[in-house]
Amino acid sequence: MIPAILDMISDDEGAITIDWTLVGAAAVGMALAAISLIGGSAQHSTIQTSSAISNYEINGAFQGQPEEVVALFVSIEREPVNN
Repeated sequence: MIPAILDMISDDEGAITIDWTLVGAAAVGMALAAISLIGGSAQHSTIQTSSAISNYEINGAFQGQPEEVVALFVSIEREPVNN
């Protein structure tokens, strides 16, 4: 009985599976952390973009002023994010 237990303890077969499982879990955790950090500023940019383009009417061709839309995107990049 004791030799069987010692043999089982010294057997490292399958250990790489645990390593890759932990690496995968760490990658998922890092992705979730990044999404939570970026989420607020992405939502702010989306709201500003939505309000800028909601005033334009499209009837077969773009009727708005493209310079205003480009200026909005430039201002979004320069605004500090307050969290």
